[in-house]
Amino acid sequence: MDMIRVLLADDNRLFSEAMALALEHVDGFTTAKHADSIEEARPYFRSIDIALVGISAHDGWPIRMLRELRLVSPRVASVAVTPGADPVDAATAVEAGVSCVVPMTAPLEHLTSCLRRAHAGEALMAPAEMIEMLRRAARQRETRFDIELRLSKLTRRELEVLRLLAEGLGDSEIADRLSISTETVRVHMPKMLGKLGVNSRLQALVFAWKAGVSRPYAN
Repeated sequence: MDMIRVLLADDNRLFSEAMALALEHVDGFTTAKHADSIEEARPYFRSIDIALVGISAHDGWPIRMLRELRLVSPRVASVAVTPGADPVDAATAVEAGVSCVVPMTAPLEHLTSCLRRAHAGEALMAPAEMIEMLRRAARQRETRFDIELRLSKLTRRELEVLRLLAEGLGDSEIADRLSISTETVRVHMPKMLGKLGVNSRLQALVFAWKAGVSRPYAN
């Protein structure tokens, strides 16, 4: 039986090593390489049969690696593993060329079945599902572009004010953190709101969280 050579690409080394160990005990698979960067993965693009890629960010290096792999070795199939059920993660991975998206909680038998079928060139997603995934990825890209455009209008100081506002600080606390007067903070605030196209501090805070400028703290 010909062995299916798998490239494991994920910056979670513990996950990659556990997956490699699991695959070595499944007939027909061998791990060609662990990679936690595009640079580590690149030399193996032409010598592997399939890539098993961990997707933990909407557009982190694994997505860029998938796009490059598709250009360099279009014969090589790929399967993505996601930590949760985020539809944006799945849509972005499908747009980057994966044949199947598998949640990390799926049984090993399901994952290896997807790997075998993807390697064999089978269509693992219905056309309607694929189209919806691509549409979702396009909408996410448009949203990201809009966010970046609005953020680009802010001065450095206005961006600092936005970050501190998203941390839940009031005007006097922001002023203390930035070593400026409260009056200066109150001058920056309406300018920042206007450039972001929002009408209130609460809306600015929600925008900051969506944009990844700051994250809400867990209680």
